[in-house]
Amino acid sequence: TLDLAREGDLQSFLRAAADARLLASAQDVAGGGLAVALAESAIWGGRGAHLQLSVGSSPSVELFGESPSRVVISFAPDRARAVRALAGEHGVPLGLLGTIGGDRLVVRLVGEGAAGAAEGRGAGVADEIDVHLRDLRHAWDQALPRALGAALAPGSAAMKGRD
Repeated sequence: TLDLAREGDLQSFLRAAADARLLASAQDVAGGGLAVALAESAIWGGRGAHLQLSVGSSPSVELFGESPSRVVISFAPDRARAVRALAGEHGVPLGLLGTIGGDRLVVRLVGEGAAGAAEGRGAGVADEIDVHLRDLRHAWDQALPRALGAALAPGSAAMKGRD
C-alpha cells in the first residue's frame, strides 16, 4: 500500500538530489516492477549496466512487483557519498545495485530464488538477465505493433498518414 509519508520523503530526496545535480537519471519502479524499470533506464539512457540483485523465495514478485515509493537512480561514482548522505537526511533507504556502462543489461541474481535455469521449477526461482541494448530497444519498439497485429505495424497501409 502507498505510505504517503514515505512517498513524500522519497520525492523530497529526489528533488534535493536533482537540485544538487547529483543524479544522472531516475526511473520510477511502477508498471512492470524493478526489472522493467531497469530495462527502461537502459533503453532511455542508451547504456547498459552490470547489476546484482538479491532475490528471495518469490523472485517474480521482487523483479516484477509494482510496489510504490521505489525509484532506480544513477549517479557518477564520485557522487556516491553525497547521494548516500542526502538519502540518509531524508530517511530514504538506498541500496547499490551495480555499475552503468557497456551495451548489455546484465542482472545477476543472488539468494534463495537464484538457482540457475528456472525451467520446470515454477515461479520460486529466476534466471539471470543478460540482454543486449539493441534487443531491449527492439522489444520495446515492437511490442505494441505485435500485440495489435501486423495491420498496425509502422509502414503498413493502416498506419499511412499516422507516422
